[in-house]
Amino acid sequence: MSTHADYAARAKEDAASGETDAPSGRSFAEDIADGFSRADLAWHLANLDLRNRNRHSRIGRGWFAITQAIGVAGIGTVYGKVFGLPLDVFIPYLASGLVAWALIAGFIGEATGTFVASAPYLTQMRLPLSLFALRAVFRNAVQFSFRATVVVAAFALFGHVPGPEALLALPGVLLVLASGAGLALVGGMLGARFRDLGPFVTAILPFLFLITPIIWMADRLGDARWIVVYNPLYHYVKVVRGPLLGHDDLVTSFAVVSASTVLLLAGGAAVLRAVGRRIVFWL
Repeated sequence: MSTHADYAARAKEDAASGETDAPSGRSFAEDIADGFSRADLAWHLANLDLRNRNRHSRIGRGWFAITQAIGVAGIGTVYGKVFGLPLDVFIPYLASGLVAWALIAGFIGEATGTFVASAPYLTQMRLPLSLFALRAVFRNAVQFSFRATVVVAAFALFGHVPGPEALLALPGVLLVLASGAGLALVGGMLGARFRDLGPFVTAILPFLFLITPIIWMADRLGDARWIVVYNPLYHYVKVVRGPLLGHDDLVTSFAVVSASTVLLLAGGAAVLRAVGRRIVFWL
């Protein structure tokens, strides 16, 4: 198993070979290929991020699941009464929605800091920018895996048994991860250039949460359902939650999320090619 010292040694080898210049305007395919060839380094950095976040904690990453479970129990108990919904219906809906939202919001909230947080690496050695998008994907995927145990527990506790369509949640999660990679590239570049963007995104995240049907159900809007239909975050949540709950109206949501994923990855390719070489001057 590679250690931090091993990666440091590799960095010194890069420096000795003269590969310490800023990332150039390489093609997206070249950068992606180079990034995936160093996937072990991205995985190491993601685990290092999580280890530092839970430093000196005995429970460690288990706190991702515990925090999620407390949120589901608290919100579910109160809002189940407010909306007049039976808990065996509302808790599975809420748990799957909150876990999906945590994955999506993690990418949105961290995107602008993708390269700023990686400044010590980018300013000292030549590394593909896609490596740091992959780092964000791995980090959020690990957190999601722990939070997903809360969904399993909620389904088991209230006797909800997903049907075979639940398998569609897997491509839904993969689409979210792919979108997150594109968002990390686009948001990371913009966040490095415009430092006020990060606080702005943090400020609007609670608003986005409230207008997305996570703790409330879209069918309660009646004639105002257009509020969620034109909200792309609703579709991102639905491609993960819908299959688990047996929803059959998933075609539109998968189409919206697939198109959004292509646009984000294309945007990532464009900014990487256009301004990738300038990133070190913004850090």
